[in-house]
Amino acid sequence: MAFAQTKGSAAMQAYVRNNVRYLNQLLDESDQWAGAQAKAEEQAERDVGDWELFEKLAAGGPCTCVKGRATGTCAWRKAVDEFLERNKVTIDRQELAASLRRIVVEGAKKTTRVPLLVGPRNSGKTTYFDPVDQVFGYENVLHKPALGSNFALANMRQRGKRFLYWDDYRPVEFAATGTVDVPTFLSLFQSDFVEIKVSQSFQDGNSDMAWLHGACMTAKDHELWKLIPPIKDKVPVTAECIHHMQGRVEQFTARVSLEQGGRVLRDVPKCKESFCKLIVEDSTAFALREVPSAVPPATPSDAAAAGDGADQTTGLGVTGFANLMRNAKIPPLAAAQLLQDGRAT
Repeated sequence: MAFAQTKGSAAMQAYVRNNVRYLNQLLDESDQWAGAQAKAEEQAERDVGDWELFEKLAAGGPCTCVKGRATGTCAWRKAVDEFLERNKVTIDRQELAASLRRIVVEGAKKTTRVPLLVGPRNSGKTTYFDPVDQVFGYENVLHKPALGSNFALANMRQRGKRFLYWDDYRPVEFAATGTVDVPTFLSLFQSDFVEIKVSQSFQDGNSDMAWLHGACMTAKDHELWKLIPPIKDKVPVTAECIHHMQGRVEQFTARVSLEQGGRVLRDVPKCKESFCKLIVEDSTAFALREVPSAVPPATPSDAAAAGDGADQTTGLGVTGFANLMRNAKIPPLAAAQLLQDGRAT
């Protein structure tokens, strides 16, 4: 109104004066109109499957990170490649990417454990996973709850959550304080329903929910799984509890920090395109390196026993090839090309 009074035309001032009681409604409707296209694009992204989103971004051309455009190289990819090279003795980069791919495709469960990237401070572990916020949108990622929160998982109820990223998460400490207790942790990461505590000021009762999407975590390695003395009025965490929680994660441990060797700590921009490309490339390489080599010509009984993947016409049998391709989610055309390449060698 102040703008209309001081800078508006006579017609604007008259319109505002006659519609004062409706101004808030009109402004809200104007905001909705201005944001309609953005909301449509956001909904279109939600309609894309989680792994399909990775593939779409990986195939989308050059990255859009600022430093990548300025220098012709992606600063995030350079930093992560250096991190993986520094820690290649303890981290199999292809296996790490395959672990993330599996949980994005299948969701967390006993046979699909949550990738947990562990290491000393300033090692680069957070840099590796940070771009998930850009891939799915920050508001669509379930982040680490505050230690000691009574409603640690309340944000699970928000519409659109499609990935869980707990950076610098210490499972034993969060369980010992009752923030995410052991039974909740175990159920959450095997796609079982858990009771989500919410404030009763605005709700009538708690909610039962299951987490069916992907997840990843990072943590400092120092005393990560060490027992914590019982806390008053909290359920103690036992060695057996820790053993069960360890069974829900797939731990990858970095040993080398940037501080070793006098390396310079620097800010690294997140880059969703390069991140998705790395995950797709490395996880595919991991799947392909497990393809069995050619075996002697298969007999009809061998083919029946294998159930698939035996080529009778050329005399080259690859036992279990089709099953492997399905489990690795390799498209049929790509699988056929792999089989042809195998025949040619």
